[in-house]
Amino acid sequence: MEYNSKLTQNSRNTVIQDYQILSLSNDKDYDDLIFLAASICNVPVAYLGIVADEKVLFKSKTGIRLDEMDLENSFSQATLESEMEYFSVNFSENPELFQKAIPYFKKDYKFYCGVPIINAKGLPIGALNILDVKERELKDFQKKSLKVLANQIMKLLEFRNQNNKFLQIQNKLKQKYQELEKFASLV
Repeated sequence: MEYNSKLTQNSRNTVIQDYQILSLSNDKDYDDLIFLAASICNVPVAYLGIVADEKVLFKSKTGIRLDEMDLENSFSQATLESEMEYFSVNFSENPELFQKAIPYFKKDYKFYCGVPIINAKGLPIGALNILDVKERELKDFQKKSLKVLANQIMKLLEFRNQNNKFLQIQNKLKQKYQELEKFASLV
């Protein structure tokens, strides 16, 4: 899917608010998908990075304790700027990218791969990211698996968004029903 990484942060923030991503915490469904990414690719670190307000928020993660980092120093931003459906880089190819991340991760990683998380309108809202301590190349099935997992993350976000809208409508209908019952009892 094509997307535009240069859309305004306001557009991205609006989408993030609609999906209520910032309220995600300790969500087992996302944690499971991140665990699968780390397991399939045999890496020590995997995380879901959501781009919001010049920060990358780590909404689900394994192998790290980091909660956020500056957007300009992030692997997630590099993935979105690449405008590729799969972005992979070794330390020897781009040492500057890895050097900027050291103060946050406190470890020398040598391999990074990210897959953008893109909504139905083509807006990238973050990335599924993996890191390893050694340089490497992923196998084709691992690349495909990361893309599938990124799509599943987006579907889960969409499902939860639709479910929240449904619950809001359901609550409004309950209120209207109660008002109608009161009116009927008066009549």
